[in-house]
Amino acid sequence: MGETMKAQALPDEVQKLISHIKNWQHLISDEVATILVKLWQGDELTESEDHLDITPSELAALWSVINKARITVDHTRQVKKEGRIRASREWGAGKGLKCHYRVADVRNVKVSNNRGRPSGSRNKKSIMAQPGEEALLSLKEVAQQLQVSERTVYRLMDEQELHPEKAGKSWEFRQSDINDYIVRMNSTAPA
Repeated sequence: MGETMKAQALPDEVQKLISHIKNWQHLISDEVATILVKLWQGDELTESEDHLDITPSELAALWSVINKARITVDHTRQVKKEGRIRASREWGAGKGLKCHYRVADVRNVKVSNNRGRPSGSRNKKSIMAQPGEEALLSLKEVAQQLQVSERTVYRLMDEQELHPEKAGKSWEFRQSDINDYIVRMNSTAPA
């Protein structure tokens, strides 16, 4: 495939994979459209394609095609926030921060759509762990697992018994931390 593919001329199957990205027809360059088709067909990328810098919208499209899942732009931001990817170029500050990613640096990163929500979203299910990663639990899931109220989970956090991480407006708990807490409680419980 030597020619550059026009974004509006993408095969229907590829368009279906990226149709959830608002205004994708205007956000995806012709060079990235060519890469999407190559990845969809299982073709190798050229060195210049691998070294192309892409926008977060283009990254969401790339991961959507690779994973055959609806990966959102918000999810790409969350993966960056988690430190799993690094921008090849950043400019601006605060809400005006812009960044690009190098195709070679991000195309082999394993992501799932977590039912379309990044980990900091409200009303989420537990974060689906990738192989080699640990599952993250919501506050509600921890309360259910420990068979206590959510208020008790907050108390355990205040008492430093549980050590969650803040993700947006919600808390995430590592399953191993919950297991450790259960072991500690069982070892101090009277026989």
